[in-house]
Amino acid sequence: MVSPLYGRLPAARFSPELFADSSPSSTELRRVYVDPVDDQEVALAFHYAWVLGDGTPAPFDVVDLVTLTDDRDRIARLTICYDTAPLRASWERVAAGGTDPAGSDAVGGRG
Repeated sequence: MVSPLYGRLPAARFSPELFADSSPSSTELRRVYVDPVDDQEVALAFHYAWVLGDGTPAPFDVVDLVTLTDDRDRIARLTICYDTAPLRASWERVAAGGTDPAGSDAVGGRG
């Protein structure tokens, strides 16, 4: 899988790293797009109300580009697409073990 913040990682490594950097968060699915020529190619548009591990809200809109397996039971490839600029500094601070110097103000996005 490919993530703008975490880079290219196997899912087994990505998920634990994301969860370690996160507090309880939520997603709101907005749209599902299926390639009319190849139904193994799907795009999912949603809003991720991400909360960093120190409680800092870091919400953003995102599109996941998904390639399904031949039997369409699993994800073969996942590329996550979103603008990291509004939240990168806060994420880097939390990933390094820091805390939000301003309290828990929202960073970027629609918080």
